[in-house]
Formats: sequence, structure tokens, C-alpha cells
Amino acid sequence: MATSPVMALLAERVPLTLLCDLVAHRDPESAAINLAERPPGDPLLLEAAAAAAEEMASTRHVG
Repeated sequence: MATSPVMALLAERVPLTLLCDLVAHRDPESAAINLAERPPGDPLLLEAAAAAAEEMASTRHVG
């Protein structure tokens, strides 16, 4: 798993509450917000896209 530069984000004055919202898995909006806020080519964005593709592929074979 790629690591997030949390201390750099905090130094750039990104609110801690926003970071907490972005990592929450129980809130369906967290993933959408997280993906929308990440720059293109970001390692976490690429990892999330790969995981989503893998999940979609596995659910297609389940039925």
C-alpha cells in the first residue's frame, strides 16, 4: 500500500477533519471525495483504481 504524506498535507494547512473524512471507509462519499481531490498519477489514486477494477472483476464471476 502506498503511503500518504500526511505531515506534508498538514503543513500545507489541509484540515485534519478533511483527512479523516477521506480515509473513512464507512461513508460512501469518502471514496468519491478522495478520488476527486487526488492529482492525476497519484500512487494512491492508481492503487484505488486497481482495487476497484479487481473488485468489479471478482463480482462479475460470482453470479
